[in-house]
Amino acid sequence: MSTTLAVVPQTFDVILEALTEQGTLRAYEADQVRELLDPDFDFSEIATSAASVHVHVKVDDITDVPDELLRNLGPEGERRTPGYVRYSFTGGLNMIFSSYTLAQDDLIPGAVQRQKPFVDHIGLDLRDEGPSTRAHFEAIPDVAVRSGWRHKNQAGPVYCCYAEVGEKNWAYPPEGALGARRPVEFAFGNLKVYDSHVGCDLRPIDPAHPLADQAEDAACGPAHYAEES
Repeated sequence: MSTTLAVVPQTFDVILEALTEQGTLRAYEADQVRELLDPDFDFSEIATSAASVHVHVKVDDITDVPDELLRNLGPEGERRTPGYVRYSFTGGLNMIFSSYTLAQDDLIPGAVQRQKPFVDHIGLDLRDEGPSTRAHFEAIPDVAVRSGWRHKNQAGPVYCCYAEVGEKNWAYPPEGALGARRPVEFAFGNLKVYDSHVGCDLRPIDPAHPLADQAEDAACGPAHYAEES
């Protein structure tokens, strides 16, 4: 597997294949995670600043998470909070599972048409706050426009229940709102983790989604969204 990531994720294929065979991931979802590591990926230059990759899977109940399988794959760390579990693996892959409201889509009747478990989004974690990484982060809207992706910015600080990052850019694949490929999150800044709930800034709905005009009433938290294209 070729990669442009600063951290070479040698374990990605083992984990993705195990979760696909077990049924937690669909093959096309695993393939999109691999796409993040490909030099031909539209955002490959930006990916060089990524410290890690995360895959966020929605489940009906946190008891549906294949904990035994994941632990047998040898994670470096495990974190649990109500409705949430994260397994962190050597090489930079974080598998996240949650059962709580995560996206604006979740609050719009009929917007979510996938059967759980499904990948809500995948992400590149741009933890370094230096000028090079910041420049990569700020280039995301222009890259999205040139490559036919849709984009939204989520101004910071951005809260995700028990964590906080400085800012987020979201990119939505070109093939349409309800295509197989999932939104890509670019999270900029150091991850701050809290023991108590600090807020909930929902993932913005794809602006091409046929129900996107209902998103204004489907917000939770202090995030401010700025659509670029």
